[in-house]
Amino acid sequence: MFLIDVSTPGEYKEGHIKGSLPGDLRLLRTRSEQYLESLGATPSDAIVLICETGSKSYRVAEVLLGTKYQNVYNLAGGKIDWVREGYDLVTEDGKS
Repeated sequence: MFLIDVSTPGEYKEGHIKGSLPGDLRLLRTRSEQYLESLGATPSDAIVLICETGSKSYRVAEVLLGTKYQNVYNLAGGKIDWVREGYDLVTEDGKS
């Protein structure tokens, strides 16, 4: 499973879900298959997209569903709802 955070670099540094990768929003929208392959993802892997509110990640998920990657999910409500539900985010240095 790949957790890909499409938040801005600043938002990612401020807090992200542990184990998530910072995603390049531009490449995910324009060269999604090549970008995912560069991360080591295969079409059978689950791809979970994350952003602050779930809006940007939803739009990226729609793009990916038009490719050979079909096991794509959006974290509805994004990191805001993640925290609201009591889960932690970590900063770039790995601290909660």
